[in-house]
Amino acid sequence: MKDLKNCTILLVDDTKYNIDILVDALRNDYKLSVALDGLRAIEFVKKNPPDLILLDIMMPVMDGFETCQNLKADPVTHEIPIIFISAMDEPENITKGFEIGAVDYVTKPFNMAEVKARVKTHLSLKMTQDEIKKQNLILEDKVHARTIELEKMNEQLRNEITERKKMQEQLIRSKCLISTGQLAVSVAHEINSPLQGIVSLLKVMEIKHREDKDFTKNMDMVNKAFTRIGDTVKKLLDLNRPGKEKKQRLNVDDILDDTLALLKSFLKRKKIDITVNQSQNLPDLVASPQQIGQVFMNMINNSVEAMIRMPEQQNHSQGFYTHGEIAIDTFEDNGNIVIKIVDTGPGISEEDMIHIFEPFYTRKKKIGMGVGLSICHSIIEDHNGTITVKNSEKGGAEFQIELPVN
Repeated sequence: MKDLKNCTILLVDDTKYNIDILVDALRNDYKLSVALDGLRAIEFVKKNPPDLILLDIMMPVMDGFETCQNLKADPVTHEIPIIFISAMDEPENITKGFEIGAVDYVTKPFNMAEVKARVKTHLSLKMTQDEIKKQNLILEDKVHARTIELEKMNEQLRNEITERKKMQEQLIRSKCLISTGQLAVSVAHEINSPLQGIVSLLKVMEIKHREDKDFTKNMDMVNKAFTRIGDTVKKLLDLNRPGKEKKQRLNVDDILDDTLALLKSFLKRKKIDITVNQSQNLPDLVASPQQIGQVFMNMINNSVEAMIRMPEQQNHSQGFYTHGEIAIDTFEDNGNIVIKIVDTGPGISEEDMIHIFEPFYTRKKKIGMGVGLSICHSIIEDHNGTITVKNSEKGGAEFQIELPVN
């Protein structure tokens, strides 16, 4: 805290005699400056703010009251304590002095011991207040710095939590894919083993009866049927080993067309009406054809399973009854290929919406493993894309996939 001997006091009085008395009494204890009227006092204070002002009231040009009001109206000089020293000892003048901002009022003729005591008291108060303000500023700076530090730590912690959550989700999805892959391998093995035996037996029979053209023709049809079964098993393995498929340049609309061709009979059997709106000249992107096909397959199947539990509705434009409709749109937006899939199913509850991409979570109560949408999410993330879901305005589910154009 500042030493009192280093404090500065401005004496303002138009009478030299009064100035001399005050200077003689205070010169050894403080640093003094003098102004002979109010205007000079204001000019001096703005350039060299003192620690305290001793101010006379009755002065030419600008009296003490007006001088005090000017100083208190200026934010720069507002905090400087002012002590009036005046022969005006009427109560109303003393009251006015305090009302306009003075900290004290000494009447003339004054007792110098009293003046010195009051000066010391108010300077001590001023120094204490200044020190409190200084410490408050230091404390505010420390609090501000600590707040910034804590915000950085909180941000870092949030990032770590988010990253850890992503890692956990990826781990769960990986385990899910491994489990599904193992199941697919097991199923494929159970099918392939007897299938190979049957195919071998058919070849023996074909050789034995090669002279019988009708028999040979029928055997050829049977062979083709078993070949399709073998191809289906291979696709089952491929679909459940998404990391094995190499990415290549492809057109999303072509993959969608191929998927819908495979699902045509399935959708007809389930009484699901489907409409597709594809943008012309959609740019190619680098992706895995089988993985993107799997996403389309899972997404459409998810919508179908949601809608077949609903009552049949009449399709007024086509004149037949359906369980629902699926609308698929593909277009480019801001450097991304967007695939929007909207169904007329029951929609998704808020509870399900939170967990819908989690492995083994399913809205179906009795059927399904709950891995389809999780696998879709994993595949789209692997392609640096995003997949989101919300309920459409008509009440069904609306999924949107965005894949960057490479």
